[in-house]
Amino acid sequence: DELRRTGNDPNAPIAAEAMYSLAEILFKEFENVEFRYPESQIRQSINTKKNILTQLETLYKKIIAYGSIRSFEAMFKIAYLYESLANSISAPIFPDNMSLENRIAEKSKMLNSSVNIFEKALEEYINVNNTIPKLAEKMGFSLEDDVTSAEETMVNDSIQVMDKETLVDSTRMVAKKWLRNSEEKISQVLYVMAERNAAITSDIVNAPNPYPALSWEHVLYQEQLIRSIVPKIGVTIQAHMRNINESRKLGISNKFVLESERKMLQSSNLVGNIYEDALNGTFTQYHILINKFEKLLVEGDQATDETGYSYYDYYDNILNIIDYFNAFATSSLKGYENTLKFARENNIVNDVSKTTEEKCMFLATNASDKIAVFVDSAKIKSESYQVLYDSNTTALNYQDGQIFYSDYAASLTDYN
Repeated sequence: DELRRTGNDPNAPIAAEAMYSLAEILFKEFENVEFRYPESQIRQSINTKKNILTQLETLYKKIIAYGSIRSFEAMFKIAYLYESLANSISAPIFPDNMSLENRIAEKSKMLNSSVNIFEKALEEYINVNNTIPKLAEKMGFSLEDDVTSAEETMVNDSIQVMDKETLVDSTRMVAKKWLRNSEEKISQVLYVMAERNAAITSDIVNAPNPYPALSWEHVLYQEQLIRSIVPKIGVTIQAHMRNINESRKLGISNKFVLESERKMLQSSNLVGNIYEDALNGTFTQYHILINKFEKLLVEGDQATDETGYSYYDYYDNILNIIDYFNAFATSSLKGYENTLKFARENNIVNDVSKTTEEKCMFLATNASDKIAVFVDSAKIKSESYQVLYDSNTTALNYQDGQIFYSDYAASLTDYN
């Protein structure tokens, strides 16, 4: 026991290797546990994987205690066990015939169930990151130095020194490998946690709109959708921000940190994207309603269409549409501007921040140009109906046409 405690037990590497081989058999069994619905099967899989995890954690802790070259990997594997369990719970295999609504609900439930396990994995990886240098020191070498003076004084024969240096260098390389892996895993776990939440938001956003593509209800549904997902977007952004901050604090920079910077801005842009889509939908609606309004206006003030609407009804609807031009354009621009502000505050410059700048410029210019066309067209129509009314003052629909188109032009001009 004293030899093992001081790291000088000559049998420790052999014993650790034997225990590692036993652990590998269990580890393969652990990795092969499948998480597939129905829920009863999921519960059984969770229990099975947790039981194997407990056995493996006990074995890995014994390997660590031996203070051999396998100890570094054993530390890492303990953290990985919790990460693997969390990944399995948060991303089970759903049946093909499960409805999208139920799938979203189950994803949310399983993600909530996995959060504490993800946090445990993160805690363990941070522990590995902090403990490997200490274990290396206990084993008699530093992760930075080539070989310690203490080691050289312990061995006098030059050949023995060479063998000892070779062993230390090999052990140091292994220790550094698992240290690097643990650093990457810290940011990877945080990244995955953020993206699991983002995937649920994406499912909600990509769910089919229940209303016809060119209907006004379709546009209003998009507005309601935005209100429902804003809190979820906030959770995703904060999760990616946590990855960035934790990694910066630990001096970690890797693909997961960089991708968190991108994904965070993309998530922030989601509000702007949906409002921009809604804006384009209102532009389409304006064209449709103007054509219906014009057709009924020509037919007279008693004319109605298949829905029972007269041009008076469409007049009010068109003014509402124009109000939404402003609301959606303003909200979309604000969404993109918030992304750019967020990027500046956190010193993030990447392809997403540059694209967002372009989207702001394009949206402002494109919306302004389209509305300018609508204004010109409304003014021309108003003038033409004034001419028609001047030639026939009994045709009240002509007078309405002049007034209503003039109202459209004024409202559009106010918003442009």
